[in-house]
Amino acid sequence: MATVQTIIDSARYDLGDFGGQKWDNTQLLNFLNRVVPILDDALISLDSDYTKTTASVTLSSGGNTATLPARCDHVVKVWYNSDLLLKESLDSIMYRYQINSSSSSTGLPQYWSHNNTNLYFNTDADSDYDFDVYYHVKTDTLALTDSMPYSDSFNEYLREAIISMAHKAKDNQIPNVDQKFYGMFKSIAERYVISRNAELRKYWKDF
Repeated sequence: MATVQTIIDSARYDLGDFGGQKWDNTQLLNFLNRVVPILDDALISLDSDYTKTTASVTLSSGGNTATLPARCDHVVKVWYNSDLLLKESLDSIMYRYQINSSSSSTGLPQYWSHNNTNLYFNTDADSDYDFDVYYHVKTDTLALTDSMPYSDSFNEYLREAIISMAHKAKDNQIPNVDQKFYGMFKSIAERYVISRNAELRKYWKDF
């Protein structure tokens, strides 16, 4: 897999800056770290597998909130073993929790909502429970030695974004990265999502 440094070095060829006289690595890395979250948003909005992952989250006995993994954007599903917990609005979960806490009811939660960086459940746990959480994750801030995100699938588009932002910066223009790149990234992401999620028709032989 390509490293961040590899992509930045490649961008320098189009920038005519082989020796790093115009832009240093810190500046070009900053440009990359500004556009990657925009690509994250485009992929997440399409429910892409590039940003979807899973982790175990523990709800401790006596509590009704569990801390989500770092950089969790939003939760898709929550499972306890083979049981799928139901998602409801935060107001609804708070209402359920109030009713349960008023009656001192505890147990295995059946409902949840996403509340800031936590999972919020409808009741206090009567024991420690480990849940399998499926969620979309934002890319961590990249360093020069890191591998490029998304298994190299979007390297060329991110490279072009670095080049575009560098040219804008040279002309003393503040690049509006949100407007400029979100539409482009989403269009590109749609193609990837459609092709990766397409299912072949199933055929059965008539014996």
